[in-house]
Amino acid sequence: MAPDQDATLIDLATLRSSGAVLRAMVRRDPLKFSLGALGAALVSVANVSIPLAMGRAVQVGLVDHRFSGFALWLGVVALAYLLRAGATTLRLHSNMSASMLQHDMRVQALARTVDPTGLGSARRLPGDLLTVMITDARTTSRALVALTGVPGQLVTLIGALVALLLIDWRLSVAVLVLTPLLVLMSLKGLAPIQERTRAERRAEAAAAGIAADLTEGLRVVQGLGASARASSRFRTASQTGLAATLRTRTARGIYNAVVSGAVGIFTALLTLLGAVLALNGQITIGALVTVVGLGQTLAPPLRSLGVDTASTLASARASADRVRELVATPPAQQFGTADEPPAGPVHLELRGVTTPTITVPLNLAVPPGRQLGMVGPEPVIDELAALVARERRPATGQLLVDARPAAEWSDDGYRARVLAAPREPELFDGTLRENLTLAPDGPLQAEADKALDAAIWASASGDTVAGLPAGVDEMIGEGGQELSGGQRQRIALARALLHADDLLMLVEPTTSVDPITDREIAERMREFRAGRTTMVACSSANELAQADEVVFFGEDGAIIARGPHESLLALDAYREVLS
Repeated sequence: MAPDQDATLIDLATLRSSGAVLRAMVRRDPLKFSLGALGAALVSVANVSIPLAMGRAVQVGLVDHRFSGFALWLGVVALAYLLRAGATTLRLHSNMSASMLQHDMRVQALARTVDPTGLGSARRLPGDLLTVMITDARTTSRALVALTGVPGQLVTLIGALVALLLIDWRLSVAVLVLTPLLVLMSLKGLAPIQERTRAERRAEAAAAGIAADLTEGLRVVQGLGASARASSRFRTASQTGLAATLRTRTARGIYNAVVSGAVGIFTALLTLLGAVLALNGQITIGALVTVVGLGQTLAPPLRSLGVDTASTLASARASADRVRELVATPPAQQFGTADEPPAGPVHLELRGVTTPTITVPLNLAVPPGRQLGMVGPEPVIDELAALVARERRPATGQLLVDARPAAEWSDDGYRARVLAAPREPELFDGTLRENLTLAPDGPLQAEADKALDAAIWASASGDTVAGLPAGVDEMIGEGGQELSGGQRQRIALARALLHADDLLMLVEPTTSVDPITDREIAERMREFRAGRTTMVACSSANELAQADEVVFFGEDGAIIARGPHESLLALDAYREVLS
């Protein structure tokens, strides 16, 4: 049976340290871990057997001239290679488990990032979050593969020790004395590497975050003539990241060189001791060949224990901390549990609400089932949108939805009532249908297909769909790059209309369309949204003329006037905003 790829494998939010994460990874599927470790151990058995068999083949065939024995031991060598090939496939179990854990960590990190309760910590740039979800999740998962290799490395050491003991006890004593010294030296060098790796990850994430922000706002930066300042900001962050990387690479380079040199000296000393014993006639030529082969066989596990495994685990612990900290980040706000279905058109009311932008207590009731236009300074409108979307809480006062404080509604209960569409028309790489329905392509029920067509009609996007070779199944590129600005805005509007069950708040939904299309959208949207609560913040006379009422806000968020669009045209300040 295929594993459930959506089931949580390890609950990162409950783990208190990077060590706990690594232990949970091992315990999650002990069978796969054991099979991977068994594969590594069998590979090591084969590796130790090969020099033993080669030594016996040389002694029996070339020294004693017994060619039947020579053939026999060559057959043993061939079997050892076959064993190693078969055992290598067992290690695939740990690789598969590591891949599943990587996926699990990515999913948990993404789920926490997009959770509507928000991240209750200092603001993190998108590039930083992306680095945690991709790079740190992958680095952490590699620890499982590294750990399954440890039993094999130990088998190599123990097997070689026993083999050398059978040849001459002095060779075994040399290994017993030198090996702990090598391992101890390796472990002592890990702490500074682990700390520098953490610093490197933080610096890389900061630079990636700034780069993502600059790329997303490239047009704005260029339009404001701030390219030089933005480049300087990124250059400073990149230089900080470079310095952290160089410190880490320097520490690792010195560490690797020292450990590798020590392993080389160990191998040379073991070979030299074997040569001296052979010259003195205390071991045979075949035994010398075995000693030389075992010295070469011991070098990789010794270096792996001291460099590869240790370095991988140091990086994995640093990355595990970052993934765990993101998933365990406390929410910026808590939501309630109320989730009863709407009993009719949604009623929204702000009572005495203030925020850092809205400094005058705001009292505003949105008539249920009606369309309310809103005109005001952009910061005030954006603050209202953030309040309605529950992205921000009032400093004072309350936001009520169906006579209940907004914070008391569960996420499902609130989303069933309220949708605040973002100001910017964000589209995704995929088909037009996927962007509208937020679901993979596939056959739709007739009722759902009808709703999609209605939303396309209301947003005046029919010409856009008709102009695409594959219609709604056409790929529109990352960010909707295959569409014009006006087309992207209308598609985003169609998506909001399709998904808004009742109350819908829109902010400047038609700024990139021509006046004729703007009028068409205003009339169609009024018809499409009949009987449902709609809030439209805009400066479009066409949209405002369709509203039952218009609220005109001042710089401090105070209501300057409220009434039909035609009556507010008598105000100079109102006419100035529309012009």
